[in-house]
Amino acid sequence: MSTGEMFLLLAKRICLVFALFAFPAAGGLVSARTAKVVDTLRAAPDSARIRLTYQQSDHISLVAGYNYTGIRGLAELGLAFNRNVFNGRHPASLALAVSTEFWKDARGVIIAPKVSCWTAGGVAFGVNFLYYTDRYQASLRFRPELGFGLDMFKLAYGYNLAITNRLFEGVGTHCISLVVLLGLKKFNETTTFETLGGKEEKAQSGKKGR
Repeated sequence: MSTGEMFLLLAKRICLVFALFAFPAAGGLVSARTAKVVDTLRAAPDSARIRLTYQQSDHISLVAGYNYTGIRGLAELGLAFNRNVFNGRHPASLALAVSTEFWKDARGVIIAPKVSCWTAGGVAFGVNFLYYTDRYQASLRFRPELGFGLDMFKLAYGYNLAITNRLFEGVGTHCISLVVLLGLKKFNETTTFETLGGKEEKAQSGKKGR
């Protein structure tokens, strides 16, 4: 292969990677132009083919967040187990968290132990159970939420549905929440390399500190 042909092939590879990551098509479809580039790369020698990767890693993370309920904002701290997956085009994540929302000023204090689960891959969807208390009264709430999220963060709108004590006045029914996961430890990391010719190479690591 001449130097000019190698340069042209490299340029096509760069265009393909840019198309796959910067302009992913809905439903996993690719444009006709991208498909032509893929066909060209498939006709190239093995040594010149690009590799698409599948990556998966598990994390223990610190949960840090802020939740505004219309009446007041509550900070959030806790721990989460989260799994991040990247299939060569689209990222996705799943998180299970145990945390506490809290608010305090001269007028009093509100504490809400919380269990939550959410999944994100651009669009984020989650469910939360919270037990709000101001030391004098309490209310168990269920909060479904929908918003935007990727890997280690989400921004979502949720609705606090009262299961007990609907008259609890400490928080509102509408909630805007921002949550960030700060990785403490990464483990069970798996990476699969796949050539366009169908060959696969897999690398897996055990526990790995972060």
